Amino acid sequence: MYDVAEESWRAEGKEGKPRFVRCIYYALGPDAERGGDYIRDYYGYFGDAEEDMARSIPSSPETIEGLIQGFTDVGADELVCWPAIADLDQLDRLAELVG
Repeated sequence: MYDVAEESWRAEGKEGKPRFVRCIYYALGPDAERGGDYIRDYYGYFGDAEEDMARSIPSSPETIEGLIQGFTDVGADELVCWPAIADLDQLDRLAELVG
């Protein structure tokens, strides 16, 4: 998709390159499975796809570190990380991870 965005950018005569922003949900800590509950509730209108989304939420520090590195490697300029658990400790856990 990066190539498509860059081609569209150039086709419009824009200089430089577009800013690539990616987003992920995450859930960290002993209650990480609660992140799936949020996704199932929020995306319930997706039908069967909501369960796939719920199961795919990264919940280990290693997975999140890998995603951050992977997005960096492919040229993402920014990564927005949305906690799928509405607890402030999720932000603290992420901050410790990306430190």
